[in-house]
Amino acid sequence: MQIYSGCFTSKGCFGMPSGCESSGRCKVLAAYAPAEDGKFSMALHGRGFAPGQYMALGLSRDGAMGDDLTLACLPGEGRVVAGWNDGKNNQVRAIWSKIMREGNTIASLY
Repeated sequence: MQIYSGCFTSKGCFGMPSGCESSGRCKVLAAYAPAEDGKFSMALHGRGFAPGQYMALGLSRDGAMGDDLTLACLPGEGRVVAGWNDGKNNQVRAIWSKIMREGNTIASLY
């Protein structure tokens, strides 16, 4: 599957359960790589989600998850949601509904 291609060589990857990246059998996987414009490209991949379940990623400078950016994919709704943790409460900042799918990988087009 394309999402696993380049893990640990041209992009960073981390998945669950631990070590699943090499087998290509992660329940959830986050991949990130530098983009040509000096920014970063990120992708979230998941499989086997029940209705109402979602996958999310938080970016924190201190590991405490307060005042941090969050990204969530809601596969059942076909949406990607960006939020900001105000303390421990998440505030939705943007919702994208133009979704690109490659198998079970979901990415927002914006």
